Amino acid sequence: DKFHCVWFHVVNEFAGGSKPLFGAKLKAMGKVAGAADYVFLHQNGSFFIEFKTKTGKQLAKQIAFECWCLEKGVKYYIARSSDEAFEILKKEGVL
Repeated sequence: DKFHCVWFHVVNEFAGGSKPLFGAKLKAMGKVAGAADYVFLHQNGSFFIEFKTKTGKQLAKQIAFECWCLEKGVKYYIARSSDEAFEILKKEGVL
């Protein structure tokens, strides 16, 4: 057991597109626009990781979600590589 938390991927990519009823269903089920890609929950708290390419930029809703996290004291990270993500996991003490 090297991993000391529960984690999951937020599936926000399928917001409806050509299937607006599906998008409405996701929203009703709790879809949060701009939510980070991964959520990590551990005994000492929680944090989010948003993955971006080296030059990728956040969308306005992602920036708003990050601001909400910062206002509430929830840690939010942007990782631009798997190595960077592993460093975050080590820093947080979950790996």
